[in-house]
Amino acid sequence: MARRRRSPGGRVTPKGTRPEDVPRRREIESATQIRLRMLIADALRFSEELSDIDDADVHVSRLIGCGIATDWYRDGVSAGAALAHARSNPGPAGAVIAATLASYGPHGIRDKARGVLDRHVADGVAVPEWATKLGMAEPVRAVKIRDEWDEHWQLFIEYARPDGSRHELSFGVHPFCLGVLYGFSLQSAIADKDRNLEPGHSLEELSLAHARAILEPGLEQFDQALRDRAASEEWDGDWDDADWDDTEMRSLVGQRMQLLPAGADSGDFGSADAELDVSGIVEFVTQPLALGEHEQELSDLMTSMATFSQVCRDRDMYHWTPLRVETFVALWLPSHGWLCDECQETHEHPPYEEWFSTVESAFPRWLRFVAQRHHSSEEWLEANLAAARSSLRMMRLQATGSLGRLRVGAGAAG
Repeated sequence: MARRRRSPGGRVTPKGTRPEDVPRRREIESATQIRLRMLIADALRFSEELSDIDDADVHVSRLIGCGIATDWYRDGVSAGAALAHARSNPGPAGAVIAATLASYGPHGIRDKARGVLDRHVADGVAVPEWATKLGMAEPVRAVKIRDEWDEHWQLFIEYARPDGSRHELSFGVHPFCLGVLYGFSLQSAIADKDRNLEPGHSLEELSLAHARAILEPGLEQFDQALRDRAASEEWDGDWDDADWDDTEMRSLVGQRMQLLPAGADSGDFGSADAELDVSGIVEFVTQPLALGEHEQELSDLMTSMATFSQVCRDRDMYHWTPLRVETFVALWLPSHGWLCDECQETHEHPPYEEWFSTVESAFPRWLRFVAQRHHSSEEWLEANLAAARSSLRMMRLQATGSLGRLRVGAGAAG
């Protein structure tokens, strides 16, 4: 299926074009007509090329959100216009569009689309066999693979079709981007014993309701990210391949999620509206400053940690893992951690020595404080401190330019 066309920009008519050469307004095909024509072409190609129901589910569902506009991305014709076009095109392409809307379209239009599909079938249209089976799946079980720190998750939700075949939907849950989902995939179901687990990773079974409680907020974050990107003045319309693949599968993931039972509270996501527990922060900042620490810089560090915790899937500011430590120091602090002396804004100004000395002393001290508060094991604390030491050293080297000089020196020595 063709990717989205960029909106044309710049000169309205080619250089050198004379007014009499420009077609009159009524002769120009409207954007909606062009998109409907492309939609019909894609649907016709699917009707001719697809035979397997799994392939059909994946490919045909992509018409929603690519050729047909949605709440998460509005580039395309409206669902109503697409259904009217399907009704007025009594052929395989019209039937495929109706079947797509019946399974993956907005809830308010699915029954109408099913009626259009049934009418095409009754009229003897050569409807692909899979068209009437789109979206038919019964959730069976769900499993989660987690790393040793319970930060990165991969979920697999297994579904059974009426013919007895089974497939699974898989996706990752990002630990540091509000639990947003990524890496959507649909494939044949495999046995747990055949999954290749990386060292330190483990597998656990989830209830179907628990799986939905993880999927639902993660999908909301995914949708919001798409809306934010489309609204950004800096976005030029280009997509990374991984982002494009996930966007194309969005309607299928949403439909499969709606088949899961609702009502569970997984407890895996902290509430964005919950008040931050400041008791530990107050206790920590009222302790005597260690040598090399400065009061204002310590306050900035605490603010940075509190802000960072709010973009994590687990928003507990007092819960730290080696992976979270590395992400905070290596990625968050350079972008959000230090203030410019002159304008008091976070940007590309290099940090000053008071900031370095404070963070290098206070952050490990904070990790010891929260470990004691949460009764963490000695092994857990040592792993966090080791991650902090290496990450803080790298931060200083990168911020001061020493890392570049070290690399140049190493290259010359080699």
